[in-house]
Amino acid sequence: MSVLEIARIKCQTGAGDEFAERLKAGLTVQGEDPNCLETYVQRRVEDRDEFLVNLVWTSVEAHNAWREVGRERWRAHISDLLDGTPELLGHFEYVGHVKRPEA
Repeated sequence: MSVLEIARIKCQTGAGDEFAERLKAGLTVQGEDPNCLETYVQRRVEDRDEFLVNLVWTSVEAHNAWREVGRERWRAHISDLLDGTPELLGHFEYVGHVKRPEA
């Protein structure tokens, strides 16, 4: 079963727009790994310099293996704009989904 990795990332104050573009470009590094099934980024409404990065991996082990070989390539896209260290919130398994039908 796949797992969702969620990380919270802050960039330097006022750098949110540039950071968002670089972050999207950097996610192509994870996307090259066949064990990374999906990537998407969300930006916090109340603080435009804070982001959630969501990556769907085939397993926690696959994510850990990628970190060994790809993390520095990924960080090269954004490291000079980071405010602190990205915070891994954890790995989550799918439980369920409810979507409102279109009206």
